[in-house]
Amino acid sequence: MLCPEGLQHESGRSNRGRPPSSAKAPAPLCRRRPPSHRRYLNGGGLSAFGVPVARLLPPAFSGWLLLYLAIVKRFAELQNLRSSGLPPRNGRGYLVADTDQLRSFGTSSAFAAVMVFAIYISSSDVVVLYRRKELLWLMMPLMILWLCHVWLLASHGELDEDPLVFALTDPMNLAIGIAIATIALLAI
Repeated sequence: MLCPEGLQHESGRSNRGRPPSSAKAPAPLCRRRPPSHRRYLNGGGLSAFGVPVARLLPPAFSGWLLLYLAIVKRFAELQNLRSSGLPPRNGRGYLVADTDQLRSFGTSSAFAAVMVFAIYISSSDVVVLYRRKELLWLMMPLMILWLCHVWLLASHGELDEDPLVFALTDPMNLAIGIAIATIALLAI
């Protein structure tokens, strides 16, 4: 028995490549075919347009990381205002009461950046760029350590309002940055 396009017979046979059935109603033994996992792992619809997914991962990683930096900067500003007891006067629309929500958004975007980096390391295109791509996995715990370290300091009110200036002056951040750069060079 033939099933309508997109459905699969319970026995596992589908009607791919066969002419459509002349039956008006689908047979009761027909069910939807499970989605192909390969289509999702290859980027879903992006591969249909010829867009390699691995090319989109570095901008996605950068976007999540920059969002994290913007949010931690705003969080540190509000945290410093909270400790001083002053109301925000910068006209950005944030209130001191927004710190918990900003912390949630910031940590989420930080870990989204780490996940995108993990997907990038797992992609087949990385083999072309790095001879020893397995070394890149050593960056993951260092990235998580750096992101969590910055958030803990921001929560304690010890973070300068500019996280980039802080990253270039804090000894722990410098050590993590040097370790990540060394790993990247060893992987090439």
